[in-house]
Amino acid sequence: ESLLVRKGARVRYSNPFEEEAEYWSVCVPAFSIDLVNREENSTS
Repeated sequence: ESLLVRKGARVRYSNPFEEEAEYWSVCVPAFSIDLVNREENSTS
């Protein structure tokens, strides 16, 4: 499956199945890891 996420959108990955899933992010244009807006893990 693929998903297009626009700039500024919040993304929360989840897998409702017992089988493990692997997530890949491809950013165009490429970004600097110093500019990433990651949030701390939460349970909500």
